[in-house]
Amino acid sequence: MGIAGDPGRHLAPTVIYLIAREVFLRATNALAATDPVGATTLRRASTHWLRHSAASHQADAGTDIRFIQRNLRHASIETTGLYLHAEDDRWHAQTTDACTTTNSAAQPDDVPA
Repeated sequence: MGIAGDPGRHLAPTVIYLIAREVFLRATNALAATDPVGATTLRRASTHWLRHSAASHQADAGTDIRFIQRNLRHASIETTGLYLHAEDDRWHAQTTDACTTTNSAAQPDDVPA
């Protein structure tokens, strides 16, 4: 990637990381007053998180795993599969938690012994 149209000057990965961190920090500060939980989550964001999110959104949209693998430049399809299984595990945990909470709420507090 060139800087200001100069193909001889490139952004180093560290510079991209620092730019992303600054954007996340500013967004976190703007969000903190209205959504402290969201701000806390965003505070942990990173360039790797963006990469993982992009892969997850591509998978959710039905993109073939081989295309996701190429986009992520993974040598092994198994590595790409780890991203997708992590999302499946997260979804399962959230679904299970929601069902448990719903079932607990449906139970009366005073059950005769």
